Amino acid sequence: TASAAPCHLLVQLVELACSAGRAEAVLAELAGESLHLTTDMVNVMLGEGLRGRDGSLVEHIERLAALRGVPKNVRTFQLLIRHAGGDLARVEALLEELKVAKADCSLDLVAAALAACAQSQSGGARVAEQLERLLVLQPDRSGRTQCFLALIRFYSEAGEHGRACSAYDEHVAAAGASPSASPAAASPAAASLGSPKRGLLDLRTERCLVNSALKCGRGELAAQLLHSTPGHTPKHLVLLRHAAAKGDLPEVMR
Repeated sequence: TASAAPCHLLVQLVELACSAGRAEAVLAELAGESLHLTTDMVNVMLGEGLRGRDGSLVEHIERLAALRGVPKNVRTFQLLIRHAGGDLARVEALLEELKVAKADCSLDLVAAALAACAQSQSGGARVAEQLERLLVLQPDRSGRTQCFLALIRFYSEAGEHGRACSAYDEHVAAAGASPSASPAAASPAAASLGSPKRGLLDLRTERCLVNSALKCGRGELAAQLLHSTPGHTPKHLVLLRHAAAKGDLPEVMR
């Protein structure tokens, strides 16, 4: 019987039923308490609800999982954050729950949370800062660095230029992956002491960071980024446009 099947087989049965458009039938079976509900099964059902844009299915399975005491993992939180969309109060609550659960963050979860921030007219930067504090508590591994780079891009594109630079200083450069000068070390000699490693920053992040550095008076950081890859024209164009807008083209000729 289905109730006696191993958990991994039950997950596959749920996936097959969802792919056949029988999600409601699965819900009816689960509601009867004859099946043991697992986190993986919950995630399959949540994913199906999101794919089908069926909010009632997502909310139904979320309530059922809570009633059964099914624990959430990072995939569960990611799917629920996607469902929350621009409801930042809900996103904040989920991030706080994730913190209490001590669940690891993933790049997909960070992307979902930042997408929710981008949808909102206000409060996005506040939730992004909550996410940043959460990431600080995560184990120090390469995946975390990619999450911080996503945050830097969000801050820059949201106009939070000072926050973008400080996030780089505190979480990327300070970690030893890519040393940068402090705001006080603005001299060419100080700037030449270290330059960002090209392998860490993708071109989009570099472009965002150069733009933010220029917008908030971090010329030494912009110079380091530009000097680290002198052949990258897109970054240089950012600097040229910014300098031209200020009427200070000699800035880029030094």
